[in-house]
Amino acid sequence: MNDDRKTRQGKKSWFPSVAGVIGGVVPGVVALFNQVSSPFWITFNIVVIVVALGFAAANTIGLAVIKYRSSSNPDAYDR
Repeated sequence: MNDDRKTRQGKKSWFPSVAGVIGGVVPGVVALFNQVSSPFWITFNIVVIVVALGFAAANTIGLAVIKYRSSSNPDAYDR
C-alpha cells in the first residue's frame, strides 16, 4: 500500500491545470465576441462558448479543490 502511494506521486496529471483554465477562457471569449450572422455559425459559436467556458470552469474548480485539500491536510495530495 505504501508503494502504491509512491508511484501515484510521481505521475503528473494534466487535469486540472492553469493551462486548462487559459485554454478554455481564450476560445470562449473569442467566440463570445465573434460577430456572425448565419444560423449555423451562431449555433456553432454557442456550442464553442459553452464547451470552452465549461472546460475553464472545471479546471478552476479542480484547482480550488486541490488547493483546499492540500491546505487542510498537507499529506493528502502532493503536487
